[in-house]
Amino acid sequence: MLSAELGHGAPDFTIEIDSNIPVAKGYASSTADILATAQLCIRSLHPQTPEPVVRALALSVARKLEYGDYLLHPGVAACAQRTHRLLHAYRTDLRWTIVGIDEGGWVRTEEFHQERPDDPGKARVYAQLFAQLDTALRADDYAAAAEVASRSAELHNDRLPKKSLEDLRRIQQDLGALGVCVAHSGTLAGLIFSRHQPDHDLRVRECRAQLSACGYSSETFTLKEAQR
Repeated sequence: MLSAELGHGAPDFTIEIDSNIPVAKGYASSTADILATAQLCIRSLHPQTPEPVVRALALSVARKLEYGDYLLHPGVAACAQRTHRLLHAYRTDLRWTIVGIDEGGWVRTEEFHQERPDDPGKARVYAQLFAQLDTALRADDYAAAAEVASRSAELHNDRLPKKSLEDLRRIQQDLGALGVCVAHSGTLAGLIFSRHQPDHDLRVRECRAQLSACGYSSETFTLKEAQR
């Protein structure tokens, strides 16, 4: 497809994808593979193409398969996936640390959405939550943004239940985590902390210890941010 878009026939090279992104877990692995492949083909066929043009061409092809503008921005970005439109690229200083767990299994995104049609009532609530999140991100309100994540996780739990949610809520209250977050079409869940919080490192260590005591294996993730 990409070669045809660029006016070429089938390429005479083979692409092998070697990725450290787990598949079907909620890490956007398929989108990352599509965008990486598209950019590689463009650079191989037209090595002198400027980087902004490479990205624009890759996105023009990737959008026909799966929208992923947000992966090419250096920070947090909001995208309207169905209309293929970037809403806003934020410059933030949230300093989030997410202590995450993988509940096991996998979620096939396309099948998941086909089996669970949209709920118009919930869509209106999500629109309200997005407006609150947009305000929080523009203001660098790290606590308010985490609260929105918590409400979104709870709202989504009847659609793709997370068995760890009650444990996460309990640990959140015990350690003063800012919020709970989940992959809405994946197997991941976690607790949000910020380096703005006093004793951040101690809270994160204790969180991992409590999750381990509950039988969960955890990892820590930091937010990709574009600084103001």
